[in-house]
Amino acid sequence: MQALDLGTYEVYDVRAPIGRLMSRQAGGRVSYPAPGGQVSGDVELIRHLAIEQGTLQKIDDVFDNRADVPQAVIDPDDYLRRILESPGQTHLRNFVNSIRQRQDELARLPADGVLVINGVAGSGKTSIGYFRLSYLLYPADHARFNAERMIIFGPNHDFLQFTAHLLPELAKKNIRQTTFADWALEYMGLNEKYAICDTVNSIVLDAAIDREIRVQEFKRANLKGSRKMQQLLDRYIEHRRNIFDMPPEGLTLEGPRGISVTFSVEEVKQMYTDTRHYHASVASDRRQLHGRLLTQAKQKYRELSGNQAIEWDETLEADAHRTLSKQVGRILNSCWPRLDAVSDYYDLCKDEQLLKQLNDPALTDADLLTKEEMSLLPITKYAPLMIEAEDVAAILYLYHNYQGFKSAKFDHILIDEGQDFSYLQYAILKKHSRDCSMTILGDMAQSIYSYRGIRKWS
Repeated sequence: MQALDLGTYEVYDVRAPIGRLMSRQAGGRVSYPAPGGQVSGDVELIRHLAIEQGTLQKIDDVFDNRADVPQAVIDPDDYLRRILESPGQTHLRNFVNSIRQRQDELARLPADGVLVINGVAGSGKTSIGYFRLSYLLYPADHARFNAERMIIFGPNHDFLQFTAHLLPELAKKNIRQTTFADWALEYMGLNEKYAICDTVNSIVLDAAIDREIRVQEFKRANLKGSRKMQQLLDRYIEHRRNIFDMPPEGLTLEGPRGISVTFSVEEVKQMYTDTRHYHASVASDRRQLHGRLLTQAKQKYRELSGNQAIEWDETLEADAHRTLSKQVGRILNSCWPRLDAVSDYYDLCKDEQLLKQLNDPALTDADLLTKEEMSLLPITKYAPLMIEAEDVAAILYLYHNYQGFKSAKFDHILIDEGQDFSYLQYAILKKHSRDCSMTILGDMAQSIYSYRGIRKWS
């Protein structure tokens, strides 16, 4: 803990362990945990100093029990009322000054798991969340959290613009504030090709549209972010893994000096089975099969060249590697359909026959799509170069399973208006979070995008 020595006074960062005392509304005997152990003492004075542009404007005492000072009537809520009544005073420093003990305790809780703060509008949950990020970065030289590996998700751009000024220091530390859709498109490298639209929001909020249509749109959007959708996508991904159209005669690779290498269908399928067990993404499976097939091809080629009394040297080895590798890649690309998360997702939603095939009656009721749910997906709208907001999570889920994870996990994730995030979004973000470290802020009693959100925190 560092302190600024001002003679008989010391100034501490509010995020330091002693900063917990700022949230108290009473003095007396206190203690707080510190790196060196529990610290105990007596608090005789709690005072707020209002300073603007270097000038002391007002002094507010919350508690004063000094023996050598005449006692006066103190209203501990006076400072808080003045803060709340001041127009435009939404900067986080005002929150830090007016924070209550329970709010302070929430902000300082361990971040080795998920913390959900459910509160009504105006309860200060957003400010608690932002102060929590600042707290997790203190002290800067010892924090296990890196600001560049933190991220804040908000429900929309207007919300983020409103909250961006809460803690300017976070922006200076390169903590990104974004929406899930913007982040997902950028992660997939699609942000310059596709735009996000939210047709469902327009329909659901338009009272002039027939109620039955609005209810149908609501249900479909909600289904797309559900656990059932995740299960359906898992079965579809397995289906895509098994689409491997080998020529019935097997594979023939032409090597240098007129020597050909052949593989039967059974040999290639066995190699594919052997590689699939160890690798999560479809692309990884394919890379592994490419490597296994190339290794086996070079081995067969070397044996055949030896049978023909051809001398094996570095030049021939390099030539064989180059020639065979190109052919293996070309042949495997022809055997496997191209992976495209966007088009594959929308093709799946439109393919009623495939949906029925994937909706295996042997599944449990929890995983099985109902007849009504089965009827909702095929009428998914698709506009060129546009992605519907409720489809983003499913497309990203496919992308992850196709390509794998390509970036380091976040040290901590802050989600504001978390009730508007779907089950599938949380499943994805959990994979992106180190130690599942998240702070989720929300209010189940209100929702901006209820049609794609969750109904309970559990």
